[in-house]
Order: sequence, then structure tokens, then C-alpha cells
Amino acid sequence: MTTSLTDTLRSVDYTTSLACLTLTNRQWNLYEGAEGSLRRENALELVGDWVEHWAQAEATKRGLLIDGATTRLTQLRTFGSYRLGVHSPEADIDTLCLAPRHCSRLGFFTSFPSFLKQQSQVTASVHAIPDAYVPVIKLEVLGVAIDLLFVTLDVASVPEDIDVLDTNTLTDVDEPGVRVPRSTY
Repeated sequence: MTTSLTDTLRSVDYTTSLACLTLTNRQWNLYEGAEGSLRRENALELVGDWVEHWAQAEATKRGLLIDGATTRLTQLRTFGSYRLGVHSPEADIDTLCLAPRHCSRLGFFTSFPSFLKQQSQVTASVHAIPDAYVPVIKLEVLGVAIDLLFVTLDVASVPEDIDVLDTNTLTDVDEPGVRVPRSTY
């Protein structure tokens, strides 16, 4: 099957447009280099590990027996410009922490910021804003600004394939918790 002239022109137009857009973005320093991308990935990995450590500690406080070697309790998901791959080098990373039922919003906005402040990789002050319409912790890790949202789900541990937009997933989630996933997608 051969392609039509219209399809060929569309393809050429798209290719030309993409090349022009890429060139313009590079000229205006809107693309992040490999070093910056690696720093962001490392920052996210640290935050994910810290959230998991906090969730394990919360389980221990409540007397829950969890095999931390095989069970990951939490998930960290990115959204916004970073997730879409259209962020500038200075942009923050919008991040959602999905936590199991034993992790409370109160704990997340009190004990977790205290834990974060003790980490040497946190390069700026930690600001917990629990009373915002969409509650958030703002921090900087390895020089990367991160906005960290939080929701507790009615699960013992957060499955990898969980759909946070499924209304069944959000059963028994408080109002701020319902607003969080809705604001991320």
C-alpha cells in the first residue's frame, strides 16, 4: 500500500514542526540535559525510599508485621510537566505519594517533614502545608524542587497497577484525599 500525498505532506509538516520546536526549546534552554535528568531521577528515588521508610516506621508504631524485604508499601507517582516530559531545567517535580491505610495524613504532615529535615540531601527548607485545598509538602532534594502530595488508600500495601482514578479505589478516602488524585491526571 502506498501513502497518499496528503499523508506524506502531513508527515513532512509534522517532522519539520517537531524539528523547529525542538530547536527553539533548546535555544531557550527549555530542555534539560542528561546531568539534570539524572539528578531528578536520583532525587525521586531518594524521596521514594524516604516515604517507604516512613511507612514502614508507621507500621511498626502500630504493631503491624510487614515483611519489608518483599513488600513495598507505598508508591510515588509523578504528574504535570515532568511526567509529560515538557519541564524546564528549573521546574519542580509534582509528585503523588500513595500510602496504605495505616499511614495517616496527620502523620504525613507532622512526622514525615521532621524526618525529611534530618536528611542531608534535602537542600532547602521543608514546608508542610496540610490545610491547603490540595495539601502538599514542598521540599528541595539534591537541588531539585519537589511538591509532594499524599493520599491514604484503603489497602495494606499499594499495588503497582492500582488505578487512582477508579472510584472503587477512592472508597473511604477523605475529601482532601479524593481531591489529590483528581488534581494529578
